[in-house]
Amino acid sequence: MKKLYKVIIGTYIGPFILAFATVLFLMVMQNFFLYLDDIMGKGLPWYIIAQFLIYSSATIVPIVIPLAILLGSIMSFGNLAENFELTAMKSSGISLMKIMRPMIFLILLTAAGEFIFLNNVWPVANLKLRSLIWDITRKKPTLNLKNDAFYNGLNGVSIRVRKNDTENDRLEGVLIYFHSAEEPGNNKVIRAKWGSMMQSEDGRNMILTLYDGYEYQDSQFKKLPKKADNTFELLRSDFKKLVLRIDLSNFDFNKTDDELFSQYYEMLNIKQIQLMEDSLQVKYDSRKDEYKSYINKFFYVRSPDRQNLDSLIINDDYEELGVKSKAVNQSLYSNETLPDSSFYTYLQDENPLRIIEAAKNLTRNNRNYVNRSEEEFLTRQRYINRYKIEWHRKLMLSFACIILFFIGAPLGAIIRKGGLGFPVVFSILFFLIFHISSTAGEKMVKTDVAPPWLGMWLGIMVLTPFAIFLTYKAINDSSVLEKDFYKQFLNPIIALFKKRKKDNESTSTLS
Repeated sequence: MKKLYKVIIGTYIGPFILAFATVLFLMVMQNFFLYLDDIMGKGLPWYIIAQFLIYSSATIVPIVIPLAILLGSIMSFGNLAENFELTAMKSSGISLMKIMRPMIFLILLTAAGEFIFLNNVWPVANLKLRSLIWDITRKKPTLNLKNDAFYNGLNGVSIRVRKNDTENDRLEGVLIYFHSAEEPGNNKVIRAKWGSMMQSEDGRNMILTLYDGYEYQDSQFKKLPKKADNTFELLRSDFKKLVLRIDLSNFDFNKTDDELFSQYYEMLNIKQIQLMEDSLQVKYDSRKDEYKSYINKFFYVRSPDRQNLDSLIINDDYEELGVKSKAVNQSLYSNETLPDSSFYTYLQDENPLRIIEAAKNLTRNNRNYVNRSEEEFLTRQRYINRYKIEWHRKLMLSFACIILFFIGAPLGAIIRKGGLGFPVVFSILFFLIFHISSTAGEKMVKTDVAPPWLGMWLGIMVLTPFAIFLTYKAINDSSVLEKDFYKQFLNPIIALFKKRKKDNESTSTLS
């Protein structure tokens, strides 16, 4: 039996590694091409690209493992069934569940490893990748002057050249505009017939040597005295040779401190997520208490029959009271009663219109406060849900390994096909069902439509009936996915059409 289990595990390991490596490579390349525009043309060293690929791979592994389990289990059991090895095992009295037993144990270990990876490695990889992408997108492209095009990648400088002869290191028809936040506009312009460009030894400065040119400068920014007609002079000077030193520090690759993203929900383990969620919930409850205090202080609802309302509340007749009962329980209804005479008699010498206008302004401010508070509570709740999403994700993806195995293994035993044909088709189909339902559930949680436990486990809920059905059919040697199973239903229909076609042909021949 031990040899048999070794053979079964051996037939699974190969397809699993193949599926894992293939899917991981494809998804890493997809992620790489997603950020290709931010990476290319910036002169990044090779080790930065390597770090990006490593961190990107680590963030994708938790998604790849369930798909690799699904594809590997279909391929392994499909190969066993196609080569009649599964049939031989069953004929010797070994049930399918016994055959699957070593695989189940291996999948449980894989699911545990998936959880450990999600809880410890995945947050760190997300943190490193997010920080690295932030640094890459902030780095400016390398200096590359094109013919008859302005280059604006330098701080406070725009350069245009008629021709950039890189072979002879010669720039022809150079035009440079200088501008800055302190001195807006093109306050300084340099034209030169030709020049050359090189970097300093430390690489932090560009040395631009220009020949046979002119320099124009607006004297307004030199704080020179105005002329009598309230205008400024334009200074013009020519040169045979001019050397400019331009700072290139903004082209450096600067490493951002990881603490900038350390509190982001994808960068935390379960314990840290729970602490952050509790902290945010405390702040949320505190804000609700402030809101209730404000409501009780500035909102006045007069009850025409307070005594009757109190008796109804004592009798717990909430259906009759409806909204009023809730208002009473929140202390929105005042115990005080207004005088029977006209309210305006208590205004004395005050202008009633001015007081009414003040009351309208107060009402308008209160309404705006309620609307803003409602939006704030919704935003706070959605932010808390983000942490709950990550908490459930770590458990859900681990459990998905088990569910997808109980779909893949019975499916491979039923279809009796190994290799990369049918297994790939079925694995993609079921994984798409899982991915779409999980993504839809996650979006429902983010929009506060569904609670986190329901939205994040929606994909598992959708696939569980498939797993139970396929496992039941495989244990009972069902032929539900075999061609012969459907041929017995289609053959009478095909025969009927053939008979009608033959009758029509014979009728046309007689006529």
